[in-house]
Amino acid sequence: MQFGMFTASSSDTCVVCRYRVESEVERTYVERLQQVCYRERLHQQQLFRWGQRDKARSMELPSCAELSSKFGHQQSSYVY
Repeated sequence: MQFGMFTASSSDTCVVCRYRVESEVERTYVERLQQVCYRERLHQQQLFRWGQRDKARSMELPSCAELSSKFGHQQSSYVY
């Protein structure tokens, strides 16, 4: 198989394909966590606006916490 100017052996091809698949899986997983985290924060903000401040403050944001701990994304803390 040929990649640009380089010819890769079949074992190199497997490594490249595996890397691409792993990268795509991780990217998709991070995007999903980001989307769910956004919805969790949105819900938290809605609770605050609707006057349920104590519930909003104590609300856990599991996707945001996982995103922060596993991928180092900053989890900005909303303190109302």
